[in-house]
Amino acid sequence: MKIIDRYIARLYLTNIIVLFIILFGFVITIDVFVNLGRFARQAAQSNPDGGQVRTALLTVTLIGDFWWPKLLQLFNFLNGVVLIAAMGFTSVQLVRHREFVAMLASGVSLHRIAVPFLAVAGLLTVAQGVNQEFLVPRVAHLLTRDQGDSGQRTIGAFRVRLAPDGEGRNLSAASYDDVTKTLTEVIIFERDDRGRLVSTTTAESAIWMNNGWALENGLRLDESTVMQGSRAPAREVVTHFKTPLDPQRIKVYQLQDMANNLSFWRLSDMRAGGGLSAEQQGRIDRIRWGRLGALASTFVALAAALPCFLVRMPRPMLAPTLKAAPVAFAGLGAAAAASALTLPGLPMWMCAALPPLILVPVVLALFTTVRT
Repeated sequence: MKIIDRYIARLYLTNIIVLFIILFGFVITIDVFVNLGRFARQAAQSNPDGGQVRTALLTVTLIGDFWWPKLLQLFNFLNGVVLIAAMGFTSVQLVRHREFVAMLASGVSLHRIAVPFLAVAGLLTVAQGVNQEFLVPRVAHLLTRDQGDSGQRTIGAFRVRLAPDGEGRNLSAASYDDVTKTLTEVIIFERDDRGRLVSTTTAESAIWMNNGWALENGLRLDESTVMQGSRAPAREVVTHFKTPLDPQRIKVYQLQDMANNLSFWRLSDMRAGGGLSAEQQGRIDRIRWGRLGALASTFVALAAALPCFLVRMPRPMLAPTLKAAPVAFAGLGAAAAASALTLPGLPMWMCAALPPLILVPVVLALFTTVRT
């Protein structure tokens, strides 16, 4: 059996690799075709005195620099589709060459033949989890770039629009530079429990240090004195603003995809560190637990589609493919729903676990229909 297991696993892995190469190449080709001008302009700006050959080589380098971290992210998006498609192609090859018949004639059941498929799919699912938790977070800052930022190793400066710190204060800034961890033209609004403005703090710039922002020329206007009858707000010089709103949180709040690229443990630390509104806590919980639910749903979806391809006799594989398609689509849909499903009264981890749990009885029922 070890020889048969290795043979099926090798054939399955080969199809997986080929499909990944085809899909990666297709996506990159489309993007380069659409955005080649942007890459070329970036290369020309980086090398104003170079010749055409050098500029062309630099353009290719910028394309590679832009896309290599995105391939790690793309692997997570495509893994479920590739596993199911490669499983179908492998089964069709085995049926076409009468290899299922030979295995059955030697006393091997079709249920046993499913083991190498599930083993390889399990390993690739684990690899997806490792990639998501350890590799993607290391290049998370590179995944927020667009084609015009290729070649840059850091996040470009961006505007901060009323980022809440969970303690009734909102921070706004004209720009945030992630290289120097510096905010410019800072405005901090503080409100009371009723939503009334209590104070406004302004500063020319701010640098993160000592669990807060060191303010340059910081000035706090106490608006509460106006409500008490004073004509002008009281002024106070402020040099340090202590807040849970650190640079990592600012990037998560302002860059929509940043949180999706952080690890489960980093998101857990952010949640436990406080300073998050109920909406922000719910978003982080959906990302954390939905990620685990999506992994489980991907594996269960493959297990649900596999029995459709385990046939005893050589036959046209169109009918098994049409039978497996809705099952596979339902499983991949469950993987997508695991990161977005919310049910009142249920904790987020339980909501994320529901889609794969619903699919488990379907898998067991389909495996009982395999005639071997």
